[in-house]
Amino acid sequence: MRSHISMLARNGAGVLVRANTEKAQPLEHKGWKLLTTSDAGLGLVFLEAEPGADEFPIHSSEDAWVGMVVSGTGTLFAGDRNSVIVDGMEYREGDFITFEPNTPHAWRNNGSDICQILLARRDA
Repeated sequence: MRSHISMLARNGAGVLVRANTEKAQPLEHKGWKLLTTSDAGLGLVFLEAEPGADEFPIHSSEDAWVGMVVSGTGTLFAGDRNSVIVDGMEYREGDFITFEPNTPHAWRNNGSDICQILLARRDA
């Protein structure tokens, strides 16, 4: 993300505001970066995996999420509450992914390109 453009309602009209965004921060999992932001009642996560990145381990969230694969290919794994992988499916650029709350999952970048995934949830 280069910048954050907000459309605000002011006195019956739209107003545009641009702000700089943070740089993606490396995660403890080799080859993965994460950028988060929140605005207009939505939380956004931009997840990026370099080629050869470690598999992102099984985790879950109490929130429902929607996602879009911006670039790259990989495997999305479904897990159980014991962090055991029970299923997997390849994802690729342009795929739309939804997560119900409390669904354990893991990620892997399968390709030689950077994999980028944009995720969103409704903030409480």
